[in-house]
Amino acid sequence: EKIYCASKGDEKIKSTSGGGLFSYNKQDNSMDRLTKITGLSDITISTINFNKYNNTLVVAYANGNVDLIVNNTIINISDIKREQDLGNKTINSIYFINQFAYLSCGFGIVVLDTDKKEIKDTYKIGINGTSINVYDITSGGDSLYAATESGIYKAWLNEPNLIFSGSWNKMPGLPNGAYNTIAYFNGSLYTNFSKAITSGAYLQDTVFTYNSSTAVWSKFLDAGVILQNNIKEIRVVDNKLVISMEWYVSVFDTNLNRIKILYTYGYS
Repeated sequence: EKIYCASKGDEKIKSTSGGGLFSYNKQDNSMDRLTKITGLSDITISTINFNKYNNTLVVAYANGNVDLIVNNTIINISDIKREQDLGNKTINSIYFINQFAYLSCGFGIVVLDTDKKEIKDTYKIGINGTSINVYDITSGGDSLYAATESGIYKAWLNEPNLIFSGSWNKMPGLPNGAYNTIAYFNGSLYTNFSKAITSGAYLQDTVFTYNSSTAVWSKFLDAGVILQNNIKEIRVVDNKLVISMEWYVSVFDTNLNRIKILYTYGYS
């Protein structure tokens, strides 16, 4: 089955597919599978992520439902799913700051307290508080950054009124369109301009990087020329910048040297 996303926690690697949630134990090579029949609260998992801060696995669904798995106990958070007026409730990605899980949703951002196991805040960051599809979130320095269907939005991390859409400002200097992933690495932002989402174009995504010292965006990689692929995800893993594409993965060190290319499992 196709793996849609994976997350590493303790000695286990969790992954999702159309068939549910899989957990692979590296110590004894055993594999477990969770589905709605065996304990999950819903079907059609959209993304997962493991919070090492409190050893909580967050499982998010396409309809906005959320499960927290702590010590093999499943706690359901159904607030988003039950809301009637949110529109697109798909949870696209999950980003952690301590106990807080920032859920990038089809209508905005939801902050979930994984300690208290409750929703803390909801941010609709479009103009005048309208819904906007948020694909990904990251933080760096004193700011939060949201990659959305219409650009990158920035807010001060310690802003007391992030519910107010005016606290979020669209960053200039980028092409108009959708940005599907974002990460903060070694003092700079990295994000992908998704031509695939924006216009359906194939092999024309472009990774941009933002230098906070100069406040200038520049091209990092042009997928159509160098990578020959659509960009799926940009993440920081073990102090490396990892860019996942449709057919392979590139890994960069802190000097931005490409140190590894993974084409298939077991090859590097």
